[in-house]
Amino acid sequence: MHKVRVGVLGAGRGLTFVRGYSLHLSSEVVAICDKDRPRLEGASRDMKIEGLSLYTSYEEMLRSDIDMIVVASDGSLHAMHS
Repeated sequence: MHKVRVGVLGAGRGLTFVRGYSLHLSSEVVAICDKDRPRLEGASRDMKIEGLSLYTSYEEMLRSDIDMIVVASDGSLHAMHS
């Protein structure tokens, strides 16, 4: 079965989506992006997902091998990120 490769923008509220998609049989979280490097690294440690890619640049994450991105950034940025 092909799993949907998910990237999450936002290492704050986005972790709710990381947890959810990590539990779903049809998806795998492969990347998290956040401009705050310490928060990003803390989220990575907390999630304990093997092979997780970390990005501080949204544009760089967009260029990676991801099927779907969850936009969980600051609400005022949702339109721009979408």
